[in-house]
Amino acid sequence: METIYLDYNATAPLLTEARKAVESVLELGPVNASSVHRHGRVARRVVEEARAEVALLLEVEEAEIILTGSATESNNLALRGITAGLLADRTKIVSTAIEHPSVLGALDVLETGGYSVSRVGVDPDGSLDVEELVAAIDDSTAVVSVMAANNETGGILDLRTVREACDRHGAILHVDAVQAVGRIPSSAGALGADMVTVSGHKLGGPIGAAALYVRRGLKLNALHAGGHQERGVRAGTENAIALAGLGAACAWARLNGEKESIRLTNLRNRLLNGLHDTISGVRWNGGRGPVLPNTLNVGFEGCPGDQLLIQLDMAGISASSGSACTSGTVEPSHVLKAMGQTNDEAREAIRFSLGHGTTTTEIDRTLEVIPRLVEECRAFVDEGSWESWEEMR
Repeated sequence: METIYLDYNATAPLLTEARKAVESVLELGPVNASSVHRHGRVARRVVEEARAEVALLLEVEEAEIILTGSATESNNLALRGITAGLLADRTKIVSTAIEHPSVLGALDVLETGGYSVSRVGVDPDGSLDVEELVAAIDDSTAVVSVMAANNETGGILDLRTVREACDRHGAILHVDAVQAVGRIPSSAGALGADMVTVSGHKLGGPIGAAALYVRRGLKLNALHAGGHQERGVRAGTENAIALAGLGAACAWARLNGEKESIRLTNLRNRLLNGLHDTISGVRWNGGRGPVLPNTLNVGFEGCPGDQLLIQLDMAGISASSGSACTSGTVEPSHVLKAMGQTNDEAREAIRFSLGHGTTTTEIDRTLEVIPRLVEECRAFVDEGSWESWEEMR
């Protein structure tokens, strides 16, 4: 069966360039960048080339890039690593209610450790509650952590107000830019950030390679002991194989990001308009504010999202109900709940996220299939079979 992949915000298929970069390192034999012999020097060159590509994409110095194994690690290193070295009078952390689970989890750890954590709310369109944000940041604030764009709705957050408030009170700004990098302008300067998280597999690189930009002058404490790698901040042998793919993906994003953004915007709008034209009761979640060019989060009134996802999968279409890190849970999206949606409305959400392999043909094929599936799903619920299906599950 022909399959259509529309879940790029969870992970992107490997770019051809990234696959070639990975294969070229595999052909080198053993690669440990800490070794001093010939194989080690080759591995070190691979790692440093990847670091250089991340730096070019973020428009920062290579020495400001720490290579990690995942965005979750980068987010934890940013928040828990920076707070470990701050002055005792900085005891407050400010974030939002719609952050990725890796940020929310790190905040929970810090809160348990004695930090006061403020989670700023958002408006129904997913934009920051500016008044609440400004009121939350004060002279006791150590770090403010705000994502550049939401992984579920694609909503782009305005970071200018955040930066201004941080400057007034001397707080450090960390930005989780995992979904934004390569899709909208996301240099460290454009984001106004002191620390930026990047993930390789969202860009078309392999899983297992990510990065954290740390502005020169900031000091992080290592989360793990026992290794000298990454200037003593991130212990563990660098994954040269995956990092080669990360570098290639960053290079591709730097060279193609602008035109790809235009292409994906057109495809996203084609999908959205087609859904509105053929299905009643379509709700665009977060669509009243600026949204990533590749992301469309919609709710179909009266059609439970998880049931529709199963039908889509059976039809060969891969989509999502939100964050891949929370798949399998039965709770409604914390992002949509923070935007004021009811449990039922949040459970109706489907996220379509597009990427480098998405074609017009795939969008049109999806539009041929979905109206029938939504109609069947609604009929299934109207007949009272939904409750029994829930119980069986």
